[in-house]
Amino acid sequence: MINIFLKIGLSVFETILVILFLNHILVSDDRKSEIKKILFIMYFFFQCITYMIDFTFFSTSVYYIMFTAFISIICYLDEMRIKLIASSIFVTLNYACKLFSTTIISSLTNSHLPEKPFDYVLTDEMQILACFLVLFVIFFIKRIPRKPNKFIDLLIFALPLLNLYQIMQVLSNKGNVYFQITLLLFGYSFFLLFIIEQIMHSVQSQQRFNSMKQILEIQQAHYQDLEDYSYQMSRLRHDLKNHLSVLNSLVSKGDLEQSKKYISSYSQDILDANTIISTGNHIVDAILNSKVKKAKQSDIDINCEIVIPPDFRIPNTDLAIILGNLLDNSIEATSKLNSDKKINLRIKLHKDSLFIFISNTYDGVLLMDNGRILSSKKSKKEHGLGLGNVAYIVKKNKGTINLDHDEQEFKVSILIPDAYY
Repeated sequence: MINIFLKIGLSVFETILVILFLNHILVSDDRKSEIKKILFIMYFFFQCITYMIDFTFFSTSVYYIMFTAFISIICYLDEMRIKLIASSIFVTLNYACKLFSTTIISSLTNSHLPEKPFDYVLTDEMQILACFLVLFVIFFIKRIPRKPNKFIDLLIFALPLLNLYQIMQVLSNKGNVYFQITLLLFGYSFFLLFIIEQIMHSVQSQQRFNSMKQILEIQQAHYQDLEDYSYQMSRLRHDLKNHLSVLNSLVSKGDLEQSKKYISSYSQDILDANTIISTGNHIVDAILNSKVKKAKQSDIDINCEIVIPPDFRIPNTDLAIILGNLLDNSIEATSKLNSDKKINLRIKLHKDSLFIFISNTYDGVLLMDNGRILSSKKSKKEHGLGLGNVAYIVKKNKGTINLDHDEQEFKVSILIPDAYY
């Protein structure tokens, strides 16, 4: 009975380890929290089976990596290649630690090991030590700088050479084969870890470049709108004396009916002039004015309530992705309606946290795929990318995103902590 509880405990331990590792390397999709819980429970039962049956070393490695990769693909927001590499790293690290624990305990107890690791079944003591070794490695990985530097570049160059040397040692039957394979697996794991960090840095750099390009285009359009607005206001001010003169003449004649009609016509000219949103934050101003103009072209009534400071801790590129995608999605959904086209946007600071809320009317139809909301764009490659990108940026900035909808209205609320200097 004690042995059964020990194996269940080891299964819980390994499940916690995979959660810690994936949550550190990848960006979790909070929209799939329920699915994530179910998958990790299934992972726990899978671990229970492997411990209860006492499989030989490496015999379940294929199922191990498939299960981990499946969880990564379903429950995390990163690129597919990053999720697959992360899954491979965890499984490889796990086996490296199992081999290392086998080497340590067999050395301390002077126990005999089979010539080939594939024929060996680990003892409970070895499994326990392996789990603690994995935990130690995960905390060690958390302390490694995530930005590329010269030291990491040197390791990326050196690790394949060291692995090649270890392979030659194994093939020539020199030294302890268990220790040699352990070094190979650790070397392979850390090489992939550094590679994945390079890929993530490259992806983020490309995203920043694309965002900056988009921001520049929006700002150029915003400056043109400012010029048009300035011209319209100048024209209205220039004509004001003439309008006052006409009104004075009509009032002097006692023609109140014509006076009312003239005032109404002049008021409409003022309303028709482009309204410029000015929040004090240049990036927000540029994006909002661009999207408001786009919404009005589709006869959408858009209401904005914005009280924000000029600067945030959040990078401008991240802010552009969040607001741009949210407003694009709202305009796309609302423009399909024949009436009641409404978008409400609120942005404010709440105790140094940035709060963004947007709601829009829609036709009540949502396209879903594995819990992910898809757009109605013709290109399947673009389905779900808008909200996915928003969720990724929000999580990167330690924030939360919540989606809510009924048959008439779709709502998105975002809270990002420590957003203000």
